[in-house]
Amino acid sequence: MLLVLYAGLILLLEFFSAGIDNAAHLGGLIGGFILGVLLIAFDKENLIKNAG
Repeated sequence: MLLVLYAGLILLLEFFSAGIDNAAHLGGLIGGFILGVLLIAFDKENLIKNAG
Protein backbone atom coordinates (compact mmCIF):
# COMPACT_ATOMS: atom_id res chain seq x y z
CA MET A 1 0.00 0.00 0.00
CA LEU A 2 2.86 2.34 0.77
CA LEU A 3 4.32 1.74 -2.69
CA VAL A 4 1.02 2.73 -4.33
CA LEU A 5 0.86 5.88 -2.22
CA TYR A 6 4.46 6.77 -3.08
CA ALA A 7 3.93 6.16 -6.82
CA GLY A 8 0.75 8.25 -6.78
CA LEU A 9 2.48 11.09 -4.97
CA ILE A 10 5.40 11.08 -7.40
CA LEU A 11 3.05 11.07 -10.40
CA LEU A 12 1.05 13.93 -8.90
CA LEU A 13 4.15 16.02 -8.16
CA GLU A 14 5.67 15.33 -11.57
CA PHE A 15 2.40 16.30 -13.28
CA PHE A 16 2.80 19.84 -12.02
CA SER A 17 6.54 20.07 -12.81
CA ALA A 18 7.59 21.64 -16.08
CA GLY A 19 9.93 19.74 -18.36
CA ILE A 20 9.16 16.23 -17.11
CA ASP A 21 7.57 13.78 -19.56
CA ASN A 22 4.62 12.24 -17.73
CA ALA A 23 4.03 9.72 -20.52
CA ALA A 24 7.36 8.07 -19.63
CA HIS A 25 6.34 7.76 -15.98
CA LEU A 26 2.94 6.39 -16.89
CA GLY A 27 4.44 3.97 -19.42
CA GLY A 28 6.89 2.70 -16.82
CA LEU A 29 4.10 2.22 -14.31
CA ILE A 30 1.94 0.29 -16.77
CA GLY A 31 4.90 -1.73 -18.06
CA GLY A 32 5.95 -2.68 -14.53
CA PHE A 33 2.41 -3.72 -13.68
CA ILE A 34 2.18 -5.92 -16.78
CA LEU A 35 5.56 -7.53 -16.09
CA GLY A 36 4.53 -8.17 -12.47
CA VAL A 37 1.30 -9.85 -13.56
CA LEU A 38 3.21 -12.01 -16.07
CA LEU A 39 5.76 -12.97 -13.43
CA ILE A 40 3.03 -14.07 -11.05
CA ALA A 41 1.13 -15.90 -13.81
CA PHE A 42 4.11 -17.91 -15.09
CA ASP A 43 6.08 -18.48 -11.89
CA LYS A 44 3.33 -18.82 -9.28
CA GLU A 45 4.45 -22.17 -7.80
CA ASN A 46 8.03 -21.00 -7.35
CA LEU A 47 6.91 -17.75 -5.74
CA ILE A 48 4.68 -19.63 -3.28
CA LYS A 49 7.45 -22.11 -2.47
CA ASN A 50 9.97 -19.33 -1.75
CA ALA A 51 7.55 -17.17 0.25
CA GLY A 52 7.64 -19.31 3.36
